[in-house]
Amino acid sequence: MDQSGEQTRAEYYGLIRGQIEHHDQLVNQRITWLIITQAFFFGAYATLLNAQKEAKNPLFEAEQLLLIWLVPIAALLAGALTYVSIISSLRSIEHLRTLYEGYSRAKATEDASSKLYPPIQGPPRLLQLAKLAPIWMPIVFMAAWLIVLARLMMA
Repeated sequence: MDQSGEQTRAEYYGLIRGQIEHHDQLVNQRITWLIITQAFFFGAYATLLNAQKEAKNPLFEAEQLLLIWLVPIAALLAGALTYVSIISSLRSIEHLRTLYEGYSRAKATEDASSKLYPPIQGPPRLLQLAKLAPIWMPIVFMAAWLIVLARLMMA
């Protein structure tokens, strides 16, 4: 802290950078969860499709038909929820970056404590490329499940 009790630019950089790293880790965890859950759903769906024509019990036949519909719906909802949480984290990161940039511009002339620090989150072009997988991967999975559901409706 400086003499007025206010954070230095370098301290603020560290604080914001830490929060950005936290949200970035959340995005990574959510992508991992998405891949794991979608692998489970695709595996379960493939197992249902390869089940014997005649079930051992009539109750199982009804359950199998129900699961043929429920698995894609659950997978689609899981993808949508993951997408919303990823977008939320990416927007939080964007907000934190904007806060730091505004603070940094305001303090640039009077506080050079973080002058040589790298940009808070890297070059803008690379930042846009880094967002491609977190934004589009859930959409790809949701589109696949929508196709499955559409084909079920047409059958």
